[in-house]
Amino acid sequence: MSSGSGVRRYSSMWLELTSRLTPCYALGTAIVCGHVAAQHSSPIAIVALPISAHACLIACMNTPKKPHQLNYWLELLHRVASLSLVAQALGTTMSYMRSDVWIGKILNTNLPLVYPPSALATLSLAMLSLLYSLGLERSSIMRLLMVKCVILLTVCLAFTAVLVPDVTNYKNNIPNHAAHDWSEVVRVGAMLVCSLISTGRVASHVDTIEGRSSVHAGAILLAIVSYTLICMSFSMLINIDLISTDDVAVVKIFEIRGDQGLFLVVYSLAVSILTLTFSELMSPAVHNVVGISSQNYMLPVVLAKEASFTSTHVYAIFFVGCLSAILCLICSMQVLICLVSGTYLLNHVVCVIASLWRRYQPSISISSNYCNGREAEYRPLRTEGDPAPGNSVASPPGSRTELRGFPREEPGSPGEDQDQHQLISIHADSATDGDSRGSVTSLGSQTRFLRAGPASGLPPPRQQRLRPQLRDGHRRRRRPVQRDPPDRVCNQF
Repeated sequence: MSSGSGVRRYSSMWLELTSRLTPCYALGTAIVCGHVAAQHSSPIAIVALPISAHACLIACMNTPKKPHQLNYWLELLHRVASLSLVAQALGTTMSYMRSDVWIGKILNTNLPLVYPPSALATLSLAMLSLLYSLGLERSSIMRLLMVKCVILLTVCLAFTAVLVPDVTNYKNNIPNHAAHDWSEVVRVGAMLVCSLISTGRVASHVDTIEGRSSVHAGAILLAIVSYTLICMSFSMLINIDLISTDDVAVVKIFEIRGDQGLFLVVYSLAVSILTLTFSELMSPAVHNVVGISSQNYMLPVVLAKEASFTSTHVYAIFFVGCLSAILCLICSMQVLICLVSGTYLLNHVVCVIASLWRRYQPSISISSNYCNGREAEYRPLRTEGDPAPGNSVASPPGSRTELRGFPREEPGSPGEDQDQHQLISIHADSATDGDSRGSVTSLGSQTRFLRAGPASGLPPPRQQRLRPQLRDGHRRRRRPVQRDPPDRVCNQF
């Protein structure tokens, strides 16, 4: 029994590890790490990797249970930008397969089969949208295959750098590394965030502390070791000045070196990784669009409907595909990398601000029911210890807040009801331990005062509706319900 439970525990941990690595591991290995090492410096990228991992781990631990409305929009922009980045990298990689090198040799012809990367990226997004509208979904087998392809690509780069080193390229890259300032570590770390996004998140089915710590450590260590090997391989394989900002550096290396066999292997692995990443990014983006449109957050409700002929969210799928295609056409690869990382960081900044606001914002919840059914309007009258009236400053310990409530006058109410106005006086005292304690004085109505800013973190109790009372303490009798006589009820039928 113990062996079976151990096998199930390790299998769940392995599934969780692969699911956490799939969206970001492919982006970091095939696109981001090579781009950062080629455009900036390999030592700076290696130093910035632990900083990015620490930032992503803190961000994943601060995921709120109830996100803000702005979080949905930032998450949608992040996923659409990630999809555009993968599509543009796939189009650039496919453009490296020239007709005069491969197809021309096989068919002995010179066909003009070279297309711009933007056209190939748009075509790939159109095909992906069509497949998803027909019922394509994410699969654990495809996820596992993608992780294996990423590991094979990393091993291929590392063994090539170790077995076939180029000392001349390494000496040429030393002045390029020295030319970059170490103040770029923060910028490079921010760009590398998109390659470590989901390494800190653990699903609920890994319920043990050992399982959670193992998944965290395994995902982060595997990603950092792989990215470090990739960054070190760039300095030993090629001069980084030959790689532009719009190139997929992992594939461009072997095209410049002229190693046709290695180029074919790396090209096949890169295309497989980027193609399998589509399914991991498209489905969350579609679900995000459906969620926003169903809650009427400035998106048409038709995007949340399923098509009758396919039973899928066709409108949301093509909406995400169109947005991704537009970003592919107007943004470069470097801009898309910055956009993916920037939206992720900004999303968690909003989460932190919202959590701090909910935790430390003082609030008073009052439920009252008047005899005449009027609403009560509560106005702050005086705050002892407040430096200036109208300023929303947290009250210091020992301060006293007084609120008074009057029934709100409805338009056209008679003036002789003024003597029935009921006064409620609430005194909230701030204790020295950070907890706010209040006392309620009520005339003519039973009122309940809920404590503001609970230090224990427990949710406030539910508000209870209490029956109204008269000034003398006797409860007012309810008016009898006027019912039709039986003969009139029978006549209606």
